[in-house]
Amino acid sequence: MKKDRFENYANALFSLAKEEDAVLLYKSEVLDILKAFNENPELVDVLSSLSVPLQDIESIIDNIFQSLKAKSLASFLKVLCKKHIIQHYEGIFEAFVSMCNVELGVKEGIIYSVDDMSSSDIKKIEESLSKKLGCEVSLENRIDHTLIGGYKISIDGKMIDGSISSKLNRLKAVLSNSKGGK
Repeated sequence: MKKDRFENYANALFSLAKEEDAVLLYKSEVLDILKAFNENPELVDVLSSLSVPLQDIESIIDNIFQSLKAKSLASFLKVLCKKHIIQHYEGIFEAFVSMCNVELGVKEGIIYSVDDMSSSDIKKIEESLSKKLGCEVSLENRIDHTLIGGYKISIDGKMIDGSISSKLNRLKAVLSNSKGGK
């Protein structure tokens, strides 16, 4: 499925969220659905199965997502199933979350690390950056095996380098300068 179609569906959902004046609620619930789908890939398999009648799929959605407060979200999931594109949920929901972040003034960034970072570590870094930048920050963790340790953050067109190799290079430069000054 092309990225344009992801964005078309994401845009439709975003329009609904804005119309209901519930962008933050929709974003929160979409993130919960993303987590549920990622933790239970068999659910997506069932929802995208051509051998399961659409009526049964809609009942499954109603049962699993009955606690959703965002009025149109369950219906949106049903449309994705009816159009046989629910398996592309990740691209659609990521595009939607990005639209929400723009609307809510949240800056998105990527934090590169050697290993997966814990949610609490990412949250601490997000909070620190939020204070420095004066806005909410949302970071996505990506693995970069070229790092020795530490992390790099790409946000708002800038690179914040907290990697071990960067620190070693700064130390090397300081030591070189102090040798040359004697």
